[in-house]
Amino acid sequence: MSRREQKVNGRRGVDDRGPCPTAALEALTAPCYRRAMNVPGTRITLASASPRRKDLLAQIGIDAIVAPSHADEESITLETLRADGVPEAERAAQLALQRARLKAQSAQARPGTIGLLAADTVVTVEGQSLEKPEDADDAARMLRLLSGRRHAVHTGVVFVANSGEQEEALVDTNVDFLPLSEWEIASYVDSGEWQGVAGAYRIQGRAGAFVQRIDGSFTAVVGLPIGTVYSIIRRFSDVLRGS
Repeated sequence: MSRREQKVNGRRGVDDRGPCPTAALEALTAPCYRRAMNVPGTRITLASASPRRKDLLAQIGIDAIVAPSHADEESITLETLRADGVPEAERAAQLALQRARLKAQSAQARPGTIGLLAADTVVTVEGQSLEKPEDADDAARMLRLLSGRRHAVHTGVVFVANSGEQEEALVDTNVDFLPLSEWEIASYVDSGEWQGVAGAYRIQGRAGAFVQRIDGSFTAVVGLPIGTVYSIIRRFSDVLRGS
């Protein structure tokens, strides 16, 4: 199942203690968003240490208490899915979704939250899955694979409410990269921006210049398909439903 959302170009950095600026709601920090919407915040547990995911949630007024999962993600791979009989065309997407489930199962919702959110991102190009680079050479290798090609970003999302009810979503996004020169690749690798991210690039950073076209969810490529996540969490939040 694939869902789409509109591109979000939010930025943080507003002083939460001062007056809120006049700006699009998605560009506000969490406290300013809630003041603009005139509602208290919704709080969830986030089974991820990714600052990008926490920031994206904050931009729509959702407070996230970080409780990183310690799941063994390598227990689910493209090879294990192949052995389980998952069709080749579905493996990358299923890898993202099943790893998100594993993270949700391995984390514990914190008191005072309405539930737990887990997510996983898998980047594939030419039939290869690009994990987080091991080092600078590995990052350069990945960028050469992405250069001048279309790649897919699969994002699995799992939300487990305090009631035990579970909602899942799978968001697929295609990204076209411009052809990159060796100088551009080396320069980007030198920036260090590739560290700790699947596919070796951050679309919200310098690598945004490499993107020729995106078909799907911009924020999913950043780390979380925020429109999809909002629609799920809203089901379980009296605040967001206006109840």
